[in-house]
Amino acid sequence: MSGDLLRYFYHPINLEKPLSKQEELKKLSDLHTRLEAWRKNLPKEFEPREGQLACVLVMHMFYQLLFIHLFRPFLRYKQGTSPLPAHVSPRKLCTQSAATISKLLRQYKRTYGLRQIVNLAVYIAHTACTIHLLNLPEKNATRDIVHGLKHLEEIAEGWICARKTLRILSIVAQKWRIELPDEATKLFERTDF
Repeated sequence: MSGDLLRYFYHPINLEKPLSKQEELKKLSDLHTRLEAWRKNLPKEFEPREGQLACVLVMHMFYQLLFIHLFRPFLRYKQGTSPLPAHVSPRKLCTQSAATISKLLRQYKRTYGLRQIVNLAVYIAHTACTIHLLNLPEKNATRDIVHGLKHLEEIAEGWICARKTLRILSIVAQKWRIELPDEATKLFERTDF
C-alpha cells in the first residue's frame, strides 16, 4: 500500500503529468479502502495500548503516516475545487492522524523511552509535527507540537537525523511565520546549530 500511495500521488512522473480529478478520487478511494480494511483485519492482539510491543506501536504510527500521505496532496485544494466530497476534510483527517501519532509516541516513550526507537520514527514525528505547525495556535496542536519536539530532542541522543529534523522544523516555522508556543521556541533555541 505504501508503494502504491507514493507511486500514485508522489512519483515525479505523476507530478509532471497530474491525474485528472476523477482519477485522483478513484486512487484515493481505493487506497483509503485498502488502508481501512488492513486496519480492520488486524488481530486484537495488535491493538495499540499501554505496554504493547514496540514494533506494534511503530506499525500503528506508520499506518497513521500513510493516512497523512494519502490526504496531504488534497490540502492544496479549496472547498470548491476539491475532487473530494464536501463532507471529507483532508485537513481534519491529517490533523487526526498527526494527533494519533503524537499519542502513540507518548505511549512508546512511557514504556520504552525514545533513545533506542527505530529511525523511521524520526520521519513519522517530523510529518506529524509539520501538521501540528499548520494547526497552531489550536490547543491540541500546541500540546502536540511541544511533545513532538521534545520527543525529537530525546531521539536525537541516538539519531543525528532527529537533530536535523528539529532544525528543518525550526526553519519551516520561521518561513511560514508561525507563532510558536514558548516551550517550542526555547527548544529550538537550545537545539539550533
